[in-house]
Formats: sequence, C-alpha cells, structure tokens
Amino acid sequence: MTSIIYEPKGRAREYSELAANLYSGCDHACIYCYAPLATRKKRENFIIPKVRENVIRKFLDDAIELQKRGEKRPILLSFTTDPYQNIDGKYQLTRQAIQILHSHNLKVSILTKGGKRSERDFDLLAHNPELSEYGTSLVFLDEVNRMQMEPRASSTQERIRALKKAYKMGISTYVSLEPVWFPEDALKLIDENSY
Repeated sequence: MTSIIYEPKGRAREYSELAANLYSGCDHACIYCYAPLATRKKRENFIIPKVRENVIRKFLDDAIELQKRGEKRPILLSFTTDPYQNIDGKYQLTRQAIQILHSHNLKVSILTKGGKRSERDFDLLAHNPELSEYGTSLVFLDEVNRMQMEPRASSTQERIRALKKAYKMGISTYVSLEPVWFPEDALKLIDENSY
C-alpha cells in the first residue's frame, strides 16, 4: 500500500488514475478551489501551504513499490495543491519527485498554474519525454477576472507561454479548461492557442 501516491476516487479519477500531493495547501488562493472542502480545511488555513511530513522519503518508497509492480499509469502532480506554487521555489519538492519517478521508470503528469516557475524543471521533462507530460489549467481571458479569482497564480498569458515552450522542447503538453467560468472564454482560448 502506497502512502503519498494514491488512486483518486469518484469523478477525480477521470483526470488521472494515480496522483500525489507533495504539499498540504496551496498559496495560489483560487477563489473557486474545491480542495479546502475536499481536505476539510478552512480556506484561510489552506492558502498557507506546508510541506507534508517526510513526503520525499514516503514518495520514494511509493515509487519503489510501483516500479516493482510494473506500474505504467502516469502519476499526476497534483490534485489538491499546485506542484509549482510559490513555496516550491524554496523546497523544490516537485523537481525531486520528477527525478524519483524517472529513475524508477514511472511517468509523471504535471498540472499547474505556475507558469514560468514550472519552466525550472523542463530540462528533466525534456530529457525523458516518454515519461513526461506537462499541462496547465486555463480559465480566464481577461486578466482582471483572473486576478480576482486566481490572485496568486501566474497570468493566463504566462501559462500559455510556458506551455508553448514545453511543446517546443518536445514535451507532451495538454490544457485543462476548467472550471469553465465563462464558456466563451474557454472557446476563445481553444481558438486562439491552437498550434
């Protein structure tokens, strides 16, 4: 039984069959975030993230176990937190997790609103493209709306630039258009950024 890498239940499983959250909480402070409720935390506490206790040691143990099982499904970083929130600049747990997964022949799937911060690890993802995919969540076209609803996340344009850079480096990329706040924004994001 693994302790950090887990199988999401219910509707979350449609995004990924395996996931890991290296931090508890997320400093992006998105107003619409479901994670405070899902983790039974008050929003004001959730937006002050913390490193999970012994997370890298436990993550390594999980990776060893999954490698022994011959696991082929990608491991999503992250569901209830962002792998490239501001705190990761200090601790760089996401980089360590990617290195662990790759060294155990396990696939990583990144989903982030971190924009430029996430580019720090593109060298790892590009070095192992068969074991890597990179995605970003896009919700708003208008930066005023984005700043009100996602106050500490990277701008939409910064996320798109990071996504295009990853693509040019040979990293498999994807976009998560959710939540759909304004349907017309989602459609325009698709039209304007098809490449």
